[in-house]
Amino acid sequence: KSAVSLRMIDPVSIEVVDETLPSQDLDHPEGQVIDSIGYSRAFYELFEGAIYLHQARQYQVTRLDLRTYQALVKPVRVNYFTSSRNHTDVNVIKKLETSLQPDGLISTGCVAVVSTVWGWRKHWQSTGKIAEMGQFSLPPLEYETRAFWIDVPSHIQVRVEEQNLNFVSSIHGVNHLLVSFAPLFVLCEPEDIDTEHTYEFQQRPRPPRIIVFDKRPGGMGISESLFDKADKVLLHLLRCVEECTCHSGCPSCVFHCECSNYNGRIDKNGARIILEGLIELMDATSGTRAPAKDAGEDIKPVVHPAGSASRSPFCALCQESDSSSGHCLACACEAIEQAGEVRGGPGVTGSQSDAGLMIGRRDKRTSQELSERDLLESSPRKAQRLRMAQSMDHARARGASLRTSWIPSMPNFQSMLR
Repeated sequence: KSAVSLRMIDPVSIEVVDETLPSQDLDHPEGQVIDSIGYSRAFYELFEGAIYLHQARQYQVTRLDLRTYQALVKPVRVNYFTSSRNHTDVNVIKKLETSLQPDGLISTGCVAVVSTVWGWRKHWQSTGKIAEMGQFSLPPLEYETRAFWIDVPSHIQVRVEEQNLNFVSSIHGVNHLLVSFAPLFVLCEPEDIDTEHTYEFQQRPRPPRIIVFDKRPGGMGISESLFDKADKVLLHLLRCVEECTCHSGCPSCVFHCECSNYNGRIDKNGARIILEGLIELMDATSGTRAPAKDAGEDIKPVVHPAGSASRSPFCALCQESDSSSGHCLACACEAIEQAGEVRGGPGVTGSQSDAGLMIGRRDKRTSQELSERDLLESSPRKAQRLRMAQSMDHARARGASLRTSWIPSMPNFQSMLR
């Protein structure tokens, strides 16, 4: 029987084998299997020489075999513990959407996350101080996901350095703020997202960029939601930094519990200057979005009953506008749904059904043309999703069975546009 692990989602697991116990399985002649952990987690905990804790007992890893997916260990009793030395680089593969203002600095798209575990530290148990360090070689862990990032202009970097502050440490502080407060704006857990962390003796050149990415391969939609709310997020981050009474950083502002460098290179004052500069750029322009509505204003459509009027539903903004042919983005999606309800509503007579069918086809065609035109002007990515959602709905109506990745249907596409 195949067992299903409740602790990990990695497709491949590394089995921890105690080489001092007699083997009870022909597949593991080296010893007895005592535990198994995910493939990606093994790079951080089962490198050669690491102290692995299992059921309150210490084991030392003697060999990590990635070909057979086994880690050989032996029981020991030592007065130290180990930790890994690693770094994560996030490289942009493709921009899917960029803000028109200010100057296209805010973007979202596909990135490649490359995590490399390249060394170890030995810490004394009594004090936690580092007693010894070393290096080893393991293949990098790489996967593609979605990210949201802000390119910091050069004049903001000059402003930070004029105050004798470290610019890289300042970006690190803003990254921590973004990861910590993202769950206030998007429905997610803090463990669902991560960012780049810098180190005290780091020599790898990295672009001046504030970035947060989805930790799940392929993305979870968190970064895209943050992109849509970038103005609100930046204002909240600046307010948190200004209202915090600490001097150089604390867990309430720029410190983060999951920092792989243990918050060792953080500059709170520099993070405040960066946020102030970005907000000044946003205030100097008309906003960060192409649509006509104000930043942060949610325009909700007013839905009319399906058969009450021949006019398609309009939101408050469309009703106040003087244009006789313009549908807003949310109204276009509502009109498509209304057309489907008119054609298939219960209790409709033959003449009413024919009339409703003609009205529904006309409203659907007009709304589809308008919505795609508006979307192409503001967001090509969302226009593509709208077309995919429409094709999926047509396929479901014909009873076709499609095996593909998750694509939003028309009823829940409206929530993605807000």
